[in-house]
Amino acid sequence: MAPCWAAMMAFDEPIDVGAEVRRWTQGPLTWAACDSSKPQRPSGPQSWVVHASVPWSRDHLEADGPEAAQLLLNEFATATGVDLPAPSHLQAHRWRHAFVEQPLGLPCLVDEEIAAGACGDWCIAPRVEAAFESGRTLAHSLLSMVGLSSPAALR
Repeated sequence: MAPCWAAMMAFDEPIDVGAEVRRWTQGPLTWAACDSSKPQRPSGPQSWVVHASVPWSRDHLEADGPEAAQLLLNEFATATGVDLPAPSHLQAHRWRHAFVEQPLGLPCLVDEEIAAGACGDWCIAPRVEAAFESGRTLAHSLLSMVGLSSPAALR
């Protein structure tokens, strides 16, 4: 399993980084999202969640939370090219075992004898979409084992 540092940062005045969600395939960051842009969220302060890449997280694995948060704020400013104001809130969290590095290669595991299974992102890829697809595949498998058809919501 691979580590990941993530930071939550809030700004009293909205910042414009060109999009509400940003993804990077190289460098110290992999993802950033404006959490306060989600429906029914308070209008202010504007909050962002920023995820570091696995290599960056490994290099800073033993950093303390405040240090990692400041470093991620700096990386976010560099990656977006925006001169960020001082945040009103800045906090980081480390997951030592965040991402599967070698997925199972199957969408899920099923034991037909006991009609049970296991699923998760670790089966397919280290993304929430993979966890969803894995769970959906397991649901289809279990429903067919007990002679039920999948509801329209799972198709």
